[in-house]
Amino acid sequence: MDDLTADITPEKRERIDAIKAEMIDAERGHELASLRKAQGFTQVQVSKAMGGTQGRISQTSGARPASTPRRWRRTCTPSAAS
Repeated sequence: MDDLTADITPEKRERIDAIKAEMIDAERGHELASLRKAQGFTQVQVSKAMGGTQGRISQTSGARPASTPRRWRRTCTPSAAS
């Protein structure tokens, strides 16, 4: 394995880790959407329960890189939502 990773610079490693985090967040977004649907909740119901907006739930479920669950948590805190 060392021969495969020998030429990875710290900058490349940082980019690889960022991409990996985005992929994990995307998977979590899809999983959250599946769980919401399996429980029979709408995006509006979930957004009201969490103190956010339906738009944020939609973005999280679609897991676009700019609106991953991690970012949703940051933007949906009481201080950020007001």
